Amino acid sequence: MEVIDDIDLRLTLDELGLTKINRKREVVYGRQAAFKMLREAGYTLSRIGMMFKSNGKKGYLDHTTVIHGLNEYDLNCEYTDFIEIERNIHTELFRVLNPKQNPDSNVNEMIALTQMDALIGEML
Repeated sequence: MEVIDDIDLRLTLDELGLTKINRKREVVYGRQAAFKMLREAGYTLSRIGMMFKSNGKKGYLDHTTVIHGLNEYDLNCEYTDFIEIERNIHTELFRVLNPKQNPDSNVNEMIALTQMDALIGEML
């Protein structure tokens, strides 16, 4: 079961373009948001790194790269463009990490998204 979940997660990360070897801002911000969400979901640093490609010998990101991404997340989470990217990543990863939960019935999630939209509107 865990292997199937990891495969589904990896496919979702691929679809979002986060596993590419790329340093564009939207990809880097997306990776940082994914690192944070996966870490909060209980994934280890090494397991998170194995979801992403790298130029390294192993072919995956090292756990120290994930730590760096998490630290950068804390610095970047105030930027408007980061918040928008994070919201998109969160929506997709939430669906994969919570397959049994019907997003239509998740009232708290909808309230949180509505509040986030209001805050973004105030910041602009």
